[in-house]
Order: sequence, then structure tokens, then C-alpha cells
Amino acid sequence: MAFPIRKTLLTAALFGCVVTGASMAEETAHVSRRTARAIQLTPTEQLVERGQSRLARGNYAAARADFDRAWRAGDHSPEVHQLLIRCLVGERKLSLAEEEARRLLNEHPEMASVHVTLAHIAYLSDDYQTAIDEASVAIAQGARLADGCFVRAYAHARLGQLEEALVDSRRAAAEPRDTSDFRAEAPHLLHGAILQQLNRDEDALLAYERALRFNENSTEALVGQWTCYQRMQMLPAAFLVAEEMLAMSPDAVETLEANAVSHRQFKEYDVALQFATRWREALFSDPRPCVEQARSLIAMHRWIPARETLEEAVARDDQDLPALVELSRLLVSCPDRDIRDVEFAQQLAERACLLTDWESPTIMGILVSAHAAQGHQHQAARLIDRCLSLLPLDAPSREIYAALLSELESPDTARIAEGDDQVPSTTR
Repeated sequence: MAFPIRKTLLTAALFGCVVTGASMAEETAHVSRRTARAIQLTPTEQLVERGQSRLARGNYAAARADFDRAWRAGDHSPEVHQLLIRCLVGERKLSLAEEEARRLLNEHPEMASVHVTLAHIAYLSDDYQTAIDEASVAIAQGARLADGCFVRAYAHARLGQLEEALVDSRRAAAEPRDTSDFRAEAPHLLHGAILQQLNRDEDALLAYERALRFNENSTEALVGQWTCYQRMQMLPAAFLVAEEMLAMSPDAVETLEANAVSHRQFKEYDVALQFATRWREALFSDPRPCVEQARSLIAMHRWIPARETLEEAVARDDQDLPALVELSRLLVSCPDRDIRDVEFAQQLAERACLLTDWESPTIMGILVSAHAAQGHQHQAARLIDRCLSLLPLDAPSREIYAALLSELESPDTARIAEGDDQVPSTTR
């Protein structure tokens, strides 16, 4: 069954990686050499060269103005026509860009590279199968192989065809960069994201490391590394990456998230709370920063603001699993009796169990506590049996089972566990 690749792992969207003009390499020619070259060019050629420079920097409207002037001055070459089309793609004028690309291809069917542009347009229009088809035509004819493989990899990934995407992203990364229209680190970022989706975090780390070799300031690569280290439970390494992100992009949302989580994991709750608060203020509709803020508040035994923050998280998204889990856990087991609300906790935990198809012993354990606290012994016992059927026959599982039985026997025992960072989050 096809499934969409998680957007959180594809932090570098295609139009962020693809620079619709030439590559983003720094200009190294000396001013005097540039001046000498400019003297040798005709005015029309100077317009085209300046347009290419602007296109490479992402100044699409200014670049298109230069190409338009060159066109009106008599340069009706297919190369200038294609540059104009790339400007239109950069400006997101996709319908017009496609119309012009089709016209160019009809007039010059030998320009197989136009199929890559059409693939890019189809991808940005969410027509992933057409993007694959157009890119395949270009690849079959040997045109702009790096770009064709890159766009096709992204399209495969969006359709959940991860193995095909992996092959294409690896090939895109191996192709020469001299004729590529995307940033040098882009295929490595995509390769890492796909590897993460396939739960190959160690390999993903290598891909992100390669991306950083091409661009040491790549926030996307650092975010990918931090996520890998978190999933591998290599918390000191994740902490160091979070600090590197802070030095590089102190106000980025990803930086605030990484530092909020990493500082909490190292029990620096005051610092973690500051980052979580800034993260929450930056994303007004996202429940995740509220949940993270509440975890630090709970660790500091600040029960009232923790409950208020988690209620805000549920209000932002009543289907967000971490928010439901954290609030239900707090309401059923907070040491402050004024905070507890076992009936509401039961409702929240049941909603969380539905979202996980009743297959999470951790979440069902919270529901056991809620039922036990209300004297619902039969319902609690049935849930314990369900948990036992899901747990493997090992020592940690027996400890979980013993804890559930203890909860059933003495439901009023107050306890607040650390927030379970392994609770699956909803895809964004």
C-alpha cells in the first residue's frame, strides 16, 4: 500500500532544493576579470549573463526581466526561451510555464532537458506520476541526469515508493554537479530523509554528513542529524547538534524545538522551558510546542501551568497523540489532587487508544489507571489482559505487567512519569 513520506523528514522541499537557474556556487572571478569579459559581450549577451546570475540567486522576476529584454532585442534562441520558463517556475506561474515548455518542446523536440522542467512543474502541482513519467523521458535520453533523477526521486517518495526513491536519490548524488540546477547538498538531504523513513538512521547520518560537506551551514542537514541521534537514543550527540543549530540559526523553529527537547533531556528545565515557550509563540496552531513546554513544567512540578498548556495543545489539535497521552497521564496521576480528573483522563486515553488501534500497552496503561481510579475493576482487568497479549515475553514486559497489576490493586497511588518521547506523533 502506498503511503506518503512524512513531511517532517523532508524538511527541504523540492522547490527549496532546486534553484531553477544555475547552481548556487559562489562567484570567484575577480572584478577586473568580470569587467574584461563584460566588455567582450554584446549588450544582449550581457543581459542573458546577468539574468543567469540573478536566476542562480533566486531573483526570478528580475532574471525574467533580463531575459525578456534579450528576447525583444532579437535573441530568440531556445536556450533563452528555456531560461524564461525556469523563471516562471520559480515564480510559481506553473500553468504558463507548462504552456511555454510544451511549445518549446514542439519547436525543438531534440531538447530532452525540457522534460526535466516539465517534471519539476508536475511535482510542484502535486502530479507525482506525471513528474515520474517526464523525468523518465529525460533520463532515458541522457539529459540532465542529476536533475531528472532528483525530481523523480522526490516524486517516488511522495507516492510512498521509497525503494525506487532511494535508487534515484543515490544516483542524483553521484552525478556531476556542473550541469545541475539544484544545490549540491540537496540530493544528500533527500537521500537521508528517505533512509530515515526506512528506519536506516545510521546510513541517514552519513548522508547528512555528506550534505554538510557541500554546505556546512545546511540547517536541513543538522535537523536530520539531530532527529537521527534522537531516534538512536544518542542524546549527548543530539545535544551537541542542537547547540550547533543554535549558533547557526538561533530563531529557526527547528532550532527552538531541538534545544527545548535536548535541554529537557539533560534536566536543564529552566533553559528548556525558555526554548519551548519561544517555539510555542512561533507556531500558533501546532500542539507540539505546547506538549514540550508541558513536559518541562511537569518535571519542575508546576502542575497548574502544565495542565493549562496541555489543554491548549488538545484545543489546537484534538487528534494529536502526544497531547492526548500527556494530558491524560497528568490528569490521572498528578500528586496534586486538585489537578486530577480521572473521568476526563479516561476520555482522552480512550481517544488515544483508538488512534493507535488499541495496540499501545503504554497508552492502555494510562487507561487502566483511569478505570482503576474510578473503581472500574472489570474494565481495568480486561485492559491488562489485552496489554499482556501485546507484550513480548521478556523481563521488561513482566515489569510493565506487574506495574499494571499494582495500579489495579492501589489506584490512588500518585505518580508522574517522564513524558514518553516514544509516543508516535501525528504526521504533519
